Amino acid sequence: MIDKMKKQQMTYPYILQRMRRKSISLSVTPAGEVLVKAPLRMSEQAIRAFVQKHEGWIQEHLHIAEEQRKKYAEAPAQVRFLGKDCRVQLWQEKQVCLQDGVVYLPEMEDAAKQRAKLTAWYRQQAKELLGRRIEHWAQRMGCSYAKLRISGARKRWGSCTSEGTVSLAWRLMMASPRDVDYVIVHELAHRTHMDHSREFWMLVAKYCPEYETCRRMLKDISQWMHQEGWDL
Repeated sequence: MIDKMKKQQMTYPYILQRMRRKSISLSVTPAGEVLVKAPLRMSEQAIRAFVQKHEGWIQEHLHIAEEQRKKYAEAPAQVRFLGKDCRVQLWQEKQVCLQDGVVYLPEMEDAAKQRAKLTAWYRQQAKELLGRRIEHWAQRMGCSYAKLRISGARKRWGSCTSEGTVSLAWRLMMASPRDVDYVIVHELAHRTHMDHSREFWMLVAKYCPEYETCRRMLKDISQWMHQEGWDL
């Protein structure tokens, strides 16, 4: 639970969140804010010293965040769909269309609106494809789920509640079909094991033997999305 939140004026102003935790952490948000999470009883001096020690890291990641925001403010020249790079071409139609490796995108003055149009298209594709794939894997694994939710999650590809709601991020549509299937198998495996125990991973491996490779590929895709402004 957050005890208090305030901005500290230093070389790099930062937002301090005091929480019930054992260690201090540092992050830079996509908006370019420096966020420090610290234990409730850690002294102000210790926190400032921690931030000063990591000023080089802060500067580097503030620069990355700025470049990311610049990317987001531009119409993308290239996107990924199911693991393949697709050239973006503007056209006069109102809908997004994928044909022969080219994504046709409505021409608009505002790049943010073009991103929003692409996002809506990705969501629709996710609803259709992920819906089919989760049905396939649920039958194959002999399990059930209550419902599928297409989420806008930025930090995680999927989740599964104890009530059986499976959430899958629309950004999964940028990953390869094999990696998409791994995430679905992973979440459906939680219908049997609501943890990451040895038994859980054995179940995942039964249906996705190459899951470790998939996990590495998804990390690479996350990094690419960060660089291209897709996790803002």
